[in-house]
Amino acid sequence: MNYYLELCNDAYPTPAWRVVAHANGQNEDQCDFILWVEALDSAMRKDALTVLAKLLRVCASDSGPTIFNPDECHHVHTARVRAPSGGYRNEKIWQLSGRQVRLLWFYGGDGKVVVVSHCYVKKTKTTPAGERDKAERLCQKYFEAVQKQQLKIFREE
Repeated sequence: MNYYLELCNDAYPTPAWRVVAHANGQNEDQCDFILWVEALDSAMRKDALTVLAKLLRVCASDSGPTIFNPDECHHVHTARVRAPSGGYRNEKIWQLSGRQVRLLWFYGGDGKVVVVSHCYVKKTKTTPAGERDKAERLCQKYFEAVQKQQLKIFREE
């Protein structure tokens, strides 16, 4: 089973779009994204949480991520994922920018789902290949779990 934690906050308890992040089990303490944010120093943590809040705010509306300004959110990579028909299809990986933190995400298929891949601290002008590759692997893993019906989204109460 592949677990994904639904990220939400009190300001948007029932968003129009679900925002999820991979977890290694069924609790918040096993969510890679949350563990990464918690390990940051206070300034970087604030930036990461601001970027996440921006994503949650936009996903609270029916339009969802389509309303982002291209200066703050843009396509950075295209992942090849196995299609249910047996061939391959392309899924876009998007990057949402904070001051120094960059959050990579992709659309989670047919429904209104946004999957947070991960964040990283910007050190170069372009998105590093390793960060794009990491997002692509998670995108492939997510869609494989969807196809095998081995995906479970949970919400911490």
